[in-house]
Amino acid sequence: MKILFYQLGLNPLEGGVQRVSWTVAQLLIKCGYEIYCAYYCQPLSIISNSPYKDVVCLSSPNQDSVLSQYISDNGIDVVINQCGSDVNRTIQLARIKEKIPFRLYSFVHISPTGSRDVLGYRDWRIPKIVIRSILKEILIKLYPYDRSAYRKIYELSDKVVLLSKRSIPELLGLIGRSYNDEKLLAIPNPATYCAQSINIMANKQKKILVVSRMGDASKRLLRVLDAWKLMQDILTEWSLIFVGDGTDLPTYRRIAEKDGLKRIKFHGTQVPDSYYEESSIFLMTSATEGFGMTLIEAQQFGCVPVAMDTYSALHDIIEDGVTGVITPSGDINTFANVCISLASDSEKLNLIGINAMQSSNRFLSSNIVTQWRSLLEQ
Repeated sequence: MKILFYQLGLNPLEGGVQRVSWTVAQLLIKCGYEIYCAYYCQPLSIISNSPYKDVVCLSSPNQDSVLSQYISDNGIDVVINQCGSDVNRTIQLARIKEKIPFRLYSFVHISPTGSRDVLGYRDWRIPKIVIRSILKEILIKLYPYDRSAYRKIYELSDKVVLLSKRSIPELLGLIGRSYNDEKLLAIPNPATYCAQSINIMANKQKKILVVSRMGDASKRLLRVLDAWKLMQDILTEWSLIFVGDGTDLPTYRRIAEKDGLKRIKFHGTQVPDSYYEESSIFLMTSATEGFGMTLIEAQQFGCVPVAMDTYSALHDIIEDGVTGVITPSGDINTFANVCISLASDSEKLNLIGINAMQSSNRFLSSNIVTQWRSLLEQ
């Protein structure tokens, strides 16, 4: 069977979706599938050990003829639409499907209510996001574009795949109960890394880590800076590390300097393995996530996640107080106090770290690939 992953970008270091595609492709190849990739917008960079049999880079997402020819020439049986929340990309693939038969499976990598979850942004330190949020709030009241988009995606796809069973009723609640769940299923993302040795817990340093795209509209990393302002003079031996890049990174650097934040470093885009291994606490403050792959990655390395309770799939990953800590959404004081408490109790921190490592094994690729095979063989 020949499978095409269709997505934005190729490099697994540049985004969670690219990383998931890369990992799943490696798994499916071992099962005898031929895996191809069509991606757009980001130019091809030199990447070694690509799992794909072949790739095509589209200079724009609207190249129907190029994509159609590629699907036809390679005899593609199934297209994995990794842009499954993008109605325009789904319409494009459905248009090609009318001429060339293949199965279209649209994967939704965000929370179905994500476009609503990010509204209400009022941190005027980044005024452009506030203005954009206000405009979107007005628009969605006048025209609930997310509802119509997901209805169209549902109608055009053979299957719509979410990342958590908790997201299925959320999607049905959005598009209307007249739609049923026959086309809907959930497959969690596979863990990025193999199971780690518990011995890595001996390597832990007094570091608090963030691995994220640097964009405040959804990631809300100003909350981390605000929390660190409350922590830094108490956790005087600890440091805060940011790994990742994005449009708001210069703003974060500027605000950190303006607020006199100490022992804080921004490392840009990096392979995060060593950061997870060295760090003791991992932070997530997003307004919304589809699944939260970095939480699982942190757990795999015994880096205890502290996350704000902003999306339902979070509870698939973290058992509060056992494999991480969940704090109320937007509550900076509680978030900071939890971090201070963990950092001040090495025994508790170590215990939760070990629990997290063991819990993350649920998402090992060997446990997820069977769900993929079941979908593909339908």
